[in-house]
Amino acid sequence: MGDYPNSGIMFREDRKDRPTSRDYKGEGNLACPHCGARIGLWLSGWIKTARNGARFLSLSFKPKTERAAASAPARDGDDIPF
Repeated sequence: MGDYPNSGIMFREDRKDRPTSRDYKGEGNLACPHCGARIGLWLSGWIKTARNGARFLSLSFKPKTERAAASAPARDGDDIPF
């Protein structure tokens, strides 16, 4: 992905193995307007139908660093939420 802050890109999921699996996957990034810090995000999207029949895209965002943090052992002080 290029250097485009506050943007993202999604593609149709080609390995959808269950009806509840995401329909789209992708990545994006957000830039803080105050300090310019950037965070990478994994994007997931599901095509859903509202009660009135209108179709819409439901989205989920996860930090790219979440996978690494989940596999790393906890250290003293790591359980403090920020």
